[in-house]
Amino acid sequence: MALSGRTLLVAVDTWEPYVSFPREAETNRSHFTGAAADAFTMMANKLNFTFRLVRCVDGIWGTHFGNGTFNGMIGMVVRGQEVDMALGPFIQTHERNVYIDFSDALVTDGTGIFLPRPGIKKDLSNFLKPFSVGVWTALLISVLVSSLMAIFLRVTEKKFEENPTVLKKNPENFPSQLERVRKTVMKLKLLGSDWVFPATRHRATAQRGKLLADRVLRGTWLLMSVVLGAAYCGALTSLLAAPYVRIPVNSLHDLVKSDIKFASEVGSAVNEMLNRADSGVMMEVAKRMSIVESCYNSRFDIKSGNLAVLCDYISMTKVISEEFSENASCSYYIARERFSTGSLSFVFPKKSYLKPIFDKELNKMIAGGMISELIQRYTPNSTACLVAPGSEPGRQRVFVYTVKDLGGVFILLVTGESRVA
Repeated sequence: MALSGRTLLVAVDTWEPYVSFPREAETNRSHFTGAAADAFTMMANKLNFTFRLVRCVDGIWGTHFGNGTFNGMIGMVVRGQEVDMALGPFIQTHERNVYIDFSDALVTDGTGIFLPRPGIKKDLSNFLKPFSVGVWTALLISVLVSSLMAIFLRVTEKKFEENPTVLKKNPENFPSQLERVRKTVMKLKLLGSDWVFPATRHRATAQRGKLLADRVLRGTWLLMSVVLGAAYCGALTSLLAAPYVRIPVNSLHDLVKSDIKFASEVGSAVNEMLNRADSGVMMEVAKRMSIVESCYNSRFDIKSGNLAVLCDYISMTKVISEEFSENASCSYYIARERFSTGSLSFVFPKKSYLKPIFDKELNKMIAGGMISELIQRYTPNSTACLVAPGSEPGRQRVFVYTVKDLGGVFILLVTGESRVA
């Protein structure tokens, strides 16, 4: 074979689900792991060559500075005398392809936003959420209008009680008028008549008018209270039993509108793509983003809620799988939008004789499903957490109400009782 007995110098300095090359791997090859690392090792055994891993000094993928100069692992390949290839794997881009050769793609992967997993946020205003602001405003206005109407009716009633018009016709004969009224009433009672004397009839008519208006007001308010109360109780029970989890970021547009700090991997194809953008949301992302060494190395910052990282899908699922395998918990969330896709490949110098040899073996492995199987081996439990927030495995199905869930209601209750007291 063309490579039999050869020793290849291979640039590598990264951690991904494809390649893990910690410091221990320099002396102990068993630490050299990952889907691409395993595939490369299998090729070495099949083609009977050995290899020596060369750590990249600056530890990045490779950024183009113009005039064909790169840093990172791609720079080591472009210079042509330091290494025979770089493992990566790297996203194929037109700009890179001008200066290096890519092997056939191991896999096609997308790039997304890696975030801390949204959870149920509890606060004392939970009891207000069953109704919208418009409904609460309309309810407040109706309370004010009803209160004003009740006050008006009460004032009218008092004026009538203080100024009975019939008895004021002859105030100087008021005692004799009352005596005649009393005698008349006694006679009518003896006769069993239902007739009411004029002054009493006038007052009773006004009283019935007042009572009718009062009953209409009270009845309308009671009917509205029953309807709103039933709707509120049902909505609040549903909201507390199956709470809605708000997802703050699901796209780049959401990301630039949020106050979340975010970053991309230094020297990556995605980082270069964003930095080249001269308009639109990608330019806004480039203005605000910082850089990190890798998605994996930033996993604890992401988990703590301090950061979001733009990285490839398989790397994200690897972190999720690892955390679920170790802790049986889901602390990460992958936004729905995949804003970029690319083919991942090994990298060779231009016109390298190694490319056709590796392509031949890669095609055999891809056709046999070996690459997919290797990736699956490193992300076995990722699907457990690729569910909607709030429906994770092991999540408490019976919702337990806390002080924050119903705290607002109790505050109103205590306030009302204190006012009554």
